[in-house]
Amino acid sequence: MLDVLKLNTGYGFWTPLVLLASGVIACLVVLIIRSFGEKRYKPKTEQTLPFLSGAGVTDPSALKVSSKNLYWGFTQGLSSVFNGLKGFHSGDVNDFVTWSIALMALILLVMLVR
Repeated sequence: MLDVLKLNTGYGFWTPLVLLASGVIACLVVLIIRSFGEKRYKPKTEQTLPFLSGAGVTDPSALKVSSKNLYWGFTQGLSSVFNGLKGFHSGDVNDFVTWSIALMALILLVMLVR
């Protein structure tokens, strides 16, 4: 290959044309795999409707799982910790930043003392 096309980085070299050729080959492989896909799919028909255990879903918001439901076991298991922390929760972003900076300063102090 031409030495003019090689970029020396100090840690070795790389050739942009090899990267470009690799990208083109990867795209071709993806297109070949995609061509083996299901041909009977029809967009904007019943095939695109959500399926939830055989029951039709009329309201798309019913499919959303809230974080309250998602982390229920976690919050129940640590409810004593969360109840203790509720007194510190003000909802103000400035308070969270202050606590974060104070915690980082404490960690830095502990690391420097050791």
